[in-house]
Amino acid sequence: MANYQNQTLIHHFLETSAALYPDKVALIHEDIRATYQEINNQANHLANRLMENEVVQGDRVVIILHNSLEYVVSYYAVLKSGAVAVPLSTGLKPEGLKPLLETLEPKAIISSFRFERLLKATKVADSGIQLLILTSPKLSWQTDICSAMPFEDIVSKDSMPNPEIQISESSLSSIIYTSGSTGKPRGVMLSHKNIVSNTHAICCYLKLTDKDIQLVVLPFFYVMGKSLLNTHF
Repeated sequence: MANYQNQTLIHHFLETSAALYPDKVALIHEDIRATYQEINNQANHLANRLMENEVVQGDRVVIILHNSLEYVVSYYAVLKSGAVAVPLSTGLKPEGLKPLLETLEPKAIISSFRFERLLKATKVADSGIQLLILTSPKLSWQTDICSAMPFEDIVSKDSMPNPEIQISESSLSSIIYTSGSTGKPRGVMLSHKNIVSNTHAICCYLKLTDKDIQLVVLPFFYVMGKSLLNTHF
């Protein structure tokens, strides 16, 4: 079990908080109240399902979700599996998503029914995707090369131990896309150590404690939104 002294990987933030404050509410979103332990258990279930479907260390997993409990669970689950979390803008059109998928060659995509038409129009089934996980899918994927797996059938609040896989702090953890000054998305590759060091620095500078509450209005796929997520956890 991770503790504060050896938080060398991003998902240690969640695992440490789940151990220290298991029943404390970690996330409030609309009528949802989720505790650290509940989020950690759900992330463990999803991480194990990813690994069961041959998602291995270094594989890219694309996340296209609005800020939500599902986003938080998915982000930490991907990291727990050793894969690389690639959050993409929820404002992408097919012509913008297609070249990103061609470059990333992701093993899996985690999204929701809100983006099914985008995924269909992008023809993700023809891009080598082996696993598609969707919250409350509405469309039929049975005739496609990849089948959609309902997010709700995977995650559970039931207790599940943290995955025990060896991940180096120098391993690639996430690719964040930024348009910079040109408008053309560019992927920035960040290691676990990059993000862990940045997160600790922010917590130290702002003197954040377990008593603080953060209101997040920025999307989590945005680099500052991701910092708010990690510093809170």
